[in-house]
Amino acid sequence: MFQYDFSNHQNRHIRITDMPAEYFQRIQETTRKDPYYPVWHIAPKCGLMNDPNGLCEINGIHHIFYQWFPAGPVHGLKHWYHLTTKDFIHYEDHGVAMYPDTESDSYGCYTGMALNEYGWWYFNNGLLDLNYTGIASNEYGSWYYRNGNIAYDYSGTVADNGKTYTVQNGFVIA
Repeated sequence: MFQYDFSNHQNRHIRITDMPAEYFQRIQETTRKDPYYPVWHIAPKCGLMNDPNGLCEINGIHHIFYQWFPAGPVHGLKHWYHLTTKDFIHYEDHGVAMYPDTESDSYGCYTGMALNEYGWWYFNNGLLDLNYTGIASNEYGSWYYRNGNIAYDYSGTVADNGKTYTVQNGFVIA
């Protein structure tokens, strides 16, 4: 049975699209069968759940994004996962909100926040912009932080459960 070796850092940067479907299905099944898997709290389908980001409330619906490494219980290539809830007991799963798939976040989508064009915590228009730190690599193989990446919700409004985010690379200048 195939298993990733996470003792090296190379396998910690595996992308969901590069994982064999059978492996991904197997680790999700293993997680579901875990007798200690949380019933009332947020927990990932598999892999590592890292810190929450972009927490906000729009029209009575709480949006929760968290950093997620899907391939195993170690720190690796971070994605942003998206859930919503009205009562913090029942959650709606919206799947991966951001993949580390651009030049400025090729080594992960890290810490960030939710904003909109009107400022902090004012979401009456229902549009949501996610500002986050991307990790990238330079031509020498060294990692660097790319602060100020913005993922715009172009797919519709968050109030309508818009889920597709388009990353715009660049720095936010106030």
